[in-house]
Amino acid sequence: MRSCGKRARISHRRSSTAADRHRCFHRRAQRRAGVEPICRILSDAGVQVAASSYYARKNRTESARSIADRKWDTRIVETDEANRGLYGARKMWKVLGAMYPEDRVARCTVERRMAALGLSGVGNSRTTRTTRPAL
Repeated sequence: MRSCGKRARISHRRSSTAADRHRCFHRRAQRRAGVEPICRILSDAGVQVAASSYYARKNRTESARSIADRKWDTRIVETDEANRGLYGARKMWKVLGAMYPEDRVARCTVERRMAALGLSGVGNSRTTRTTRPAL
């Protein structure tokens, strides 16, 4: 999905978050200077980060939620592309439920993942008119 090398690979329709940018900066800086000097510089700037915290985060296994999110992200993007980006979260949830009946997903999960992927669907053209023009 993402890479911090010279050629950044960014997934389809996903905006870069501050955490992603920070992680990429930290990895590039670590390759040049190491973790401890970076932690010292950050503490001088007022951000307390212990080297052990960095290594604990780096070696932590991926959570079940992030694994499931990755799986649903690919399914949501494929379904969105197949339906020309017309479906909102509610209809997307219904279609995913029909396509994958053995693997249920909560509607709030579809809403959260669609927002993270930058997908919104197309709204209807019905609006409430509160002011009428003068005759």
